Formats: sequence, structure tokens, C-alpha cells
Amino acid sequence: MHQGTLRLFRLVVAVLLVAGLLMVLAGLAMLGLRQAPWSDALLTAGGLMLAAGAWQAWLMRHTRDAMGHLSAELTLRERAAQHAGSPVLVTDSRLGVLWCNQAFERDTGYSLADVQGRRPGPLLRSPNADPVTVERIRDAVRHHSDIDIELLHRYRDGKDRWVRVLLSCQRDAAGQPVGFVSVLIDIDAQVRTREALRRALRHQGSLMRSLDEYVIVAETDREGRFTRVNQRFQEISGYSETQLLGQRFRLLGSGFHPPAFWQDMWTRIGRGLPWQGEICNRDQQGRLFWVHSLVAPLVGPGGEIDKFVCIQSDITAHRMAQIELSQSEALLRSTSQLAGVGGWSVLLEGGELQMTPEARELLGVQEGELGSLEDLWRCFATGSRLAIRAQLRELAEGRRVEVSVLAPLRPMGLGPQRWVRLVATLRAEHAESVGRMRMPGRIIGAVQDYSAQMQAQQRIREEQRILHSAMDAVGEAFALFDADQRLVYCNDAYSAWLPSGRDGREALRHDDVLRAVAHSGAFPEALGREAEWVKEVLNAPLTGEADRVRQAADGRWFRFIDRVTADGHRVVLRSDVTELQTALVRADAASVSKGQFLANMSHEIRTPINAVMGMLQLLGQTPLAPEQADMVGKSLGAARSLLEIVNDILDFSKIEAGKMELHAVPFRLSDLRRELEVILAGALGHKPLALLFDTDPALPDVLVGDPVRLKQVLINLGGNAIKFTAEGHVRLHWRQLARDGDLLHLCFEVEDTGIGIAPEQQARIFDSFSQGEASTARRFGGSGLGLTISQRLVAMMGGQIALHSEPGQGSSFSFDVALPLGDEADVPVHAPLVASTGAPRLQGLRLLLAEDNALNQEVALAMLRREGAEVRLAENGRQAVEALAADPQGFDAVLMDMQMPELDGLQATEQIREGLGLRTLPVLAMTANAMQQDRERCLAAGMNAHIGKPFDIEQVVAQILHFTRPDAASALALTPQADAATPASAPWREDTEALRRLGGNAALLGQLRARFPATASECMERAQACALRADWSAVADALHQLKGAAGVVGTDRLAQACAGLERRLRADPAAVRHGEVRPWLDALAESLATSVQALDVPAAPPPEEPTGTGQSSDLTACLSALRALKAPLEAADMSVIDEHEQWLQRHPAARGERFQVFNQCMESMDFPAAARACEVLLSDGEPG
Repeated sequence: MHQGTLRLFRLVVAVLLVAGLLMVLAGLAMLGLRQAPWSDALLTAGGLMLAAGAWQAWLMRHTRDAMGHLSAELTLRERAAQHAGSPVLVTDSRLGVLWCNQAFERDTGYSLADVQGRRPGPLLRSPNADPVTVERIRDAVRHHSDIDIELLHRYRDGKDRWVRVLLSCQRDAAGQPVGFVSVLIDIDAQVRTREALRRALRHQGSLMRSLDEYVIVAETDREGRFTRVNQRFQEISGYSETQLLGQRFRLLGSGFHPPAFWQDMWTRIGRGLPWQGEICNRDQQGRLFWVHSLVAPLVGPGGEIDKFVCIQSDITAHRMAQIELSQSEALLRSTSQLAGVGGWSVLLEGGELQMTPEARELLGVQEGELGSLEDLWRCFATGSRLAIRAQLRELAEGRRVEVSVLAPLRPMGLGPQRWVRLVATLRAEHAESVGRMRMPGRIIGAVQDYSAQMQAQQRIREEQRILHSAMDAVGEAFALFDADQRLVYCNDAYSAWLPSGRDGREALRHDDVLRAVAHSGAFPEALGREAEWVKEVLNAPLTGEADRVRQAADGRWFRFIDRVTADGHRVVLRSDVTELQTALVRADAASVSKGQFLANMSHEIRTPINAVMGMLQLLGQTPLAPEQADMVGKSLGAARSLLEIVNDILDFSKIEAGKMELHAVPFRLSDLRRELEVILAGALGHKPLALLFDTDPALPDVLVGDPVRLKQVLINLGGNAIKFTAEGHVRLHWRQLARDGDLLHLCFEVEDTGIGIAPEQQARIFDSFSQGEASTARRFGGSGLGLTISQRLVAMMGGQIALHSEPGQGSSFSFDVALPLGDEADVPVHAPLVASTGAPRLQGLRLLLAEDNALNQEVALAMLRREGAEVRLAENGRQAVEALAADPQGFDAVLMDMQMPELDGLQATEQIREGLGLRTLPVLAMTANAMQQDRERCLAAGMNAHIGKPFDIEQVVAQILHFTRPDAASALALTPQADAATPASAPWREDTEALRRLGGNAALLGQLRARFPATASECMERAQACALRADWSAVADALHQLKGAAGVVGTDRLAQACAGLERRLRADPAAVRHGEVRPWLDALAESLATSVQALDVPAAPPPEEPTGTGQSSDLTACLSALRALKAPLEAADMSVIDEHEQWLQRHPAARGERFQVFNQCMESMDFPAAARACEVLLSDGEPG
């Protein structure tokens, strides 16, 4: 390399000399001193030589740079050589492999040719490598920094190994990165050993935690003072950890053990030896408990005892069992005398027969009458003597281990035959050795009276004979198979099912019998699939088809019933149910007739209700006094309640037919929440529960859905949560999940801290008539239908109720639904019943009314004419068609009933459309046929709309305007109702919301309002009395009850005042002063008086005590009827208020002093207390 540099240097010097010479010549030429023809050529040659020199200079610089790179590479290799024992890789700055050592090829299985030019990461990195570690290596490469890290590699053999990667960035003299050196140190064994150690430590920790959880553990210092106790130790001793630490074991001393016992223990553990034994302790309550203790001394680094560890197990039950065993043995000795069991014994070598008095009495012998074993067998009847004597001799000779004989005794007088069981066993001579003297063997025996058992067996055999005769006489095929599926018994009827030529005495297998039936062709469903059919019948008890009806080839129907008993036997019944199946077919036809009957009854009931409601609406539109308006409103509410009953009948029909539908309307979530708060708060009673509503603030208030069904589901879930939660909270959480345009996805969740539901019970919790377990129904009541109905309603909304529960931790029911967004202007508003003061809305319209009912004619004519319409009456469909035929342009709309004589509404509409060609004339059905199929039939016949009876005049006017004057209908929808003069008491009473909270049940609202003054006064008096004692918590409880009652009856202003004062008292009871509360309570009492006056409740008649000779019988009937109130009381069902009122009306004795406490609880709507009073009344029963 040095010689090449020297030659290059010489060449450059020569070029420079030539260049200098040329420059001199050029200068002379320019001065004019020298001109020659060759001067130009000489200059050209010089230029060429200068160019060549410049190129040589560039070449020399490039060669020097290459030499620098080569030198850096050699330096890298020299450094890599320092780690020749571990795999080494040398890469360029772009991580392309330049070189690897032999250790790399040996450990990875890759040669230099395999890896040269490739990036080592993808080739060596294991798919299981930690992504974070990989990213750290990549970051070091990007920043050309060094790193020392552990990484999981996978070599050519496919095995994963842990390596320590030492990655070092190499730089040239200018500090620029030129490559990397990677050293791969195998640490697989160390890492795996470390992981094993960690697992061992975790396992040891788990063992220690398990020991601490399930075993009683304590640690003491050298002096025996507690330094640590676990939770089990605290539980069994009754002391807390604070009370135990620093104390000695004598704190738990019971005085049972003598001082020597403790001295022996301390002496042993003081020598560093473990001690174990049973210790009797006394807990904090003074109760004794036994523990098996192991006390182990722990030696410190200096070889001295550092502390003691005591591990104990509770053996109290074992010691108590020993005591009970001793007592039982004594009791056994006493009862054996009472039971007449006698004992006897005799020595083998000529010993005298010893007998207890009970044995002599059972055998009927006198003392001394039997002298030896040879005499014993003479006590038995002649037929048994020889066998008993032979067995006793074999026992004495050692050829038999024991004797157990059931035999009759010899007859004694004219009494019944007596049976005894004789048992005996031999105790060999070595069993009674005393010192060097061996005692002879002894036979020990007993006799027991078996006369009653034998008589019972005879009765059983007789009963079996009678039972078999009854099974043969019943006519149904019956068979019993044992656990091995072999026939044990069958009656004559089942013998017909057996294979030909065989009967039940041959112990056939059940599958053999079924196989013969399948191949006989008796059941078409088995043809071609005999083996599968046999298997299906055999597995019926396991697959839930233990009771199934199958049709035979001759057309008859047979009911297959298979049951498996607890001991594995199978009971088989085959019943001919052909008549029953025929009846079921007829029942299906009857169900169709029932649906038609319901529809007809609905029509007949709706017709008079329409008249009642119409007259009330007409009356409400006349000027009325406030009291009269209130009476009309209550009457109209009662009529609406009756209408709801009719609607429930229709709903029942829809459920049976699977045609339940949802009615989507705009509604407010805030209204729904307010109604739920009132209803669920009433179900709380006196439970220490917090009813929480957690509503997502992002939720819009107005949505479109079925608020009635949604409220029904939430009331059911919330009511269940309150019912099954004793303390804690019940939370209703509503949150937004997503929003897709105008469609809102939201989640409703009801969560509680109640008893929870076991996993095996969760699978059937939504089944009909199902509850968590039988004890749940007994304890909490309920039919088990609520969740089933809720699940079906949620499914109709497009969701599904999900359950998450842990026993003892509570439950969470949730469901997701998607509801469209609504508009506040579209939310239905229930207008007050006031006299109409606006202009007639149907002024100028000519209407044709087709109605056959005289009362409905009067209502409709009055209402429509009051709105300004000119109405012509047609008493049936034919008259309506004739009127339109005479004057086709004389009417703006037709109001058509469906059921009319001569020509019904459907036929009349068809003739109007087809016969008269009046296709644009609005025809509105106004009928009591309100079922869905009725609506569909109306529209199919050509009607424009359907208005159900009883109709609301506002709905009728809106529909008429919609089809006759669309602009006026729109304006009507946007115009608020005219405000009428309202009494001054209006702010204190709210009827609409109260009715909505009670589902429109005006009768129930009236009953609640009648009871409200007494209930509210009692709550107010209790609050004032508790305030005198400064018991603010009790005051808040009384106000809480008053708030719930006020909210239910519609005195919202009073409820809000109670809520505000309750919040103040509960926020900081310590800061409350009596002088502050008294004015609040006085103001609240005035509000209560104003609210009661606003409700205008009539005074209730005083209760009458039952008198006369029928008092006792009425009291019995009263208690019997009271039993029906127990379940709804425990479930806090609001319907119990109606049932209690009916109970009071039907039974005069219910108002007596005996039921005073119960009636007071009902008056105050304290359902839990009423349930307890009911339980006491039912348990006491009728006085004797």
C-alpha cells in the first residue's frame, strides 16, 4: 500500500513540473518574446496533462476514504474477536450483516452465507418475543445508541431461547455511525430458573394465604405475647387484633387445664422442640372452644429462639361429638332396656348361660331355667330349633364367625305368634388374656323382638298384592324396570306391549321391549328409524321429554310417561289419550270462538262506555262550579279506568294470539323518571335502602317509543331489586351508548346490593312461573311471571335483558334499546276538563253520521253540533248509502259505525266507493270494534281512518279536520288549549300526574286520597314528637313517608316541601338546632292543611264493631280472606290497597279492635309493617 502511494506522489510531481513549464512558455508568448508554430500544440498538451493530474488527485482522495472504511471495518472485527465465545454479528449502519463468528453459526444454525446482507431481527426474533422489548431495540438502532437487553430468540431448530443482546454502535474517526456489533449471550437457563423461582414464590405465597385463610394462626414473641393474629384467630376468639396484640395466651384461658399442662408445653418449646396437643380456650363472650394446636419455635440467626408460631384447627365440634357420643352410649343402654333388647353370654368351657332380664322376658323363661348353650335353642318353635342348634354348635367350634337368625318362638298360651332375632358372636380366648393367664373364649349374643316387623312385612305383602290388583284394574299399561333396565313388574295391560310369546316374569330389558314395539309398525314415527326411536324413548327422562304424546298407526294416541326414581328404577306408563287429544282439537276451535267472543264483548261494552264518556265530556264543556267539575273529572276518570279494563281484555287476547304490539309515541324521559321515583319510593317502605337514579346528562329528554311498556319493565326490575335487597342501594342507571342520526342507542340498567342469584338459577330465571329457588317464593312471594313478561316486552323493543349476579353481592339487570329522537311539540298533553270558550271548529262542515244506537246517536250529534257541524243522521248503512246516492256532493265527511242492521259499515263503505264512485269522500270508522283486525278490515274496505269508542271529541275533531281542512288541522295542533279559570287551590293539587302515576286508575286514586289525611296527620305528629327529642333521623324518616304519600295522591307541592326539609336534616344532623326545625315543621303543617283542603276528601264513616251471633263465623271468614293479602303485602304491590278496601267492605269484623294495628299500617301505607301484622293475625288464628 505504501509503494502505490509513492508512485502516485511521483506522478503528481511530474505533472506539476510540466504544468509550470507550460505556464512559463505561455507567458513568454504573451509578452511577444517568443512565437513558434508548436506553441499552441504545447499548450494543448499541457492542458491535457493538467486534467489528468486533477483526475489522479480525485482518485487518490477516494482511495484514502476507502482505506478509512476498511480500517474501521478491521477495527470492528478486532473488537468482535474479544467475544469469540458467544455469537457475534457485525452489521453495517443499515443493519445488513457483514460478518459473524463461528459461535454464531454453532448456536443459531445459520452460516455466514445464510445471513450476510440480511437484517438479523426478522431472522432470529421469536414470534413470542415481547413487543415492548423489540420496540426498544428498534429505537436504539434508529438513534444509533448502545443497548443491553434480554430478548427471546428462535433459531433454526425452531426452539425459543433467551439471550442477552449487547448491541454497540460503531463510529468512524469523524463520529459518524458505520455499523453495529451485536453479541448474543445465552441466558436461557438463567431466565427459566428465575421464572421457576418466581412461580415457586407465587405458589408459596398462595400457600401462605390459604393457610392464613383457612387455619387459625398466631405468632408470639419469646415471652408469649401476641405479635400477629390472623382473621380466623380473631373470629374464633371474639377479640379484635388491637385487643390481642401484646397480650398473653392466658387472656383466652378457660381454667380447664392444670398448671402442669402448661409447664410441660413451655418446657418443650423452650428447648426448641415443637409441641402439639388439644387446648380448651374461652372466647370474649365466655364460650368454650377447643383447638388442636401446633406450637413451633423459630430460631433466629444467632441460634436463639426468636419467636413462636402457633397453628391451630377448630375441633370444638369433634370434642362436642365425643361428649355427645358418651351421652349417646348411656342413652343407648337406657333405651335398650326400654326397647326390650336383651343380651346373653356363655363361656365355651362349661360356662353357665348368663341372660339379662330383658332377654329372659323376650324368650319367655324364668331365671335359672336355661343353664347352658344347649338349652337356648329349646325356646324356639319346633320348625326352627334344629337349625338354630346347629348354627350355635358351629359357632362354639369356631366353624362359624357369627349367628344371625330370625325365628318364631315356641307358642306361649293363646297369644299371637312372637318373633325374635337371635344374634351371637365368638370372642376367642386370646382376646381376654390377663397377665400370663389365658381366659377361655366367650359367646356374646342378643335377642330383639321382631314381632312388629314381621307383622309389618305381612301387611306390606298384602298391600303389594292389593296394589298389583289395582294396577291391573286401572286399565293403563304400567311397568317397573330396575337400574339395569330389566323388567321387575308389569300389569296385564303392559303385557300387550311385550314381545309375542313372552311376559313380565322373564325379566326382559326395556330396550328389548321398545325394539319389538318399533319393529311391529305400531308407531309410524318409528318406521325406518327404529334404533333412533328406541334411543329417543330411553333418553326421554334426560332430554326433558319424559311426558310425550305419540300417535299409533291405528289412529289412537298414547301418552308415554317415563320417570326415573332416586334409586335408578324406571317407572313406565302407557296411557290411551285418544279422547283427550280429540278434546284438545275441540279446545283449539273453542279458542278461536273465544277470541270472537272477546271481540264481540268488547264491542258491546264499549258502546255504553262511549255514551257515558260522551255525556261526561258534554257536561264538562258546560259552565260548572269547581266542585261539579271535580265530580265530572272523577266520573270521567272512573269511566277511563273501566275502558282500560276492556283494553286489558283485548291485550289478553293479543297475548294468547301472539299479536301484542307496541304503541310508539313521543314521551319525556324526565316524566318517566318522575313516575318511577314515586312508584318505587312507595315500594321501599321502611327498608334502609337508597333509591338512586343515575341519568346520563347527554341523553335527550324526548324520545319516541312505548312509555307504558317501558315503564312496566322498569317497575318490574326495580320492584324486584327492592324486594330482594335488605340494605344498601337500588340504582337505576340510564346512559347513552351511541347516536346514529336520529336514532339513539341507550342502555337501561337496574343494579342492587341484594341477595344475588346463583349461577345454576340464572339459566331459568326468565322462564314462566320461575324464581331463583323455592324458598324465594316462600320468603318474598310473587308468581315468577314478571321477568318473563319483561323479557318479551324488551324483545319486542329490539333488545334483550342481560343478567349479571353473584350470590350475596347483588344483581344487575340491563337491556339496550334503540329509540328515535322525538320533538317536544309532539309530546301528548292531557288537557284539563274545562268549558270550551273558543269558536266552533267544525263550523260550515256537513257530516253524515251512520249510527244505530240511540244513546250514541245523542252523544255524537250533541258533540258534533256543539263544534258547529251540520249533521245528518242515518240509522244504518243502507240509509247512509241512500243519502249519498241522493246528494253525492252534499257531505264533507262520513262517520260510519261498523255493526249496524240491514247493511253494516264495511258493506256500506264498499258500496260508497265502488257503487257510487265516491273515492275521495272521507269515510271515518267510529266504532266499538277496537281490535287490530277490526282496524285492518276498516282500511281494507276503503275507510280513511279508525276512531275507537269510547271516542274523545278532540280526537274526532282532529281527524275530521285532517281529512277536510288540513290547514285548520295543522293550526289546531299548534294552538294551545284555552285556559279556564282555575281555583286558588290548583297549585296544591295535581290530578293528571297523579292519575298517570297510578296508570289512570281513578278509583285507586280516590281511595288513596280518602286515606291521606289520617296517614299524613300521623306522619306529621310523629315528626313533631321526634323533633322534641332532637331525633333528627326519625324526623327525616317521618317526612320521607309523608313525601311518598303526598306524591302518590298528587299533592306535589307538599311532597317537594317534605323533600327539601328531609334533605336538610339528613345532610348534617349534628348541625341542626331545634329552634330552626320548629318553624319549618309549623310551615309544613300549614301546607299539609292546605293540601288536605284542596283534595276535598269526604269524611269516612266511623267503623262499626261486629255484633250478633254471627260474629265468630264472620271472624273466621275474615281471617280466611286476610290470607290472600299476605303475598301482595310482602311484594309491596299497590293493588293490595284495593284488595284491603274490598276486605273491609265484605267483612264487618275487619273493623274490630283485633285488626286495629293492621288497618292502621294499611292506612299509613306501611306495607312491611302491615305484612308483619298480617302474619301475627294469621298465626294467632280464631280465638277458641
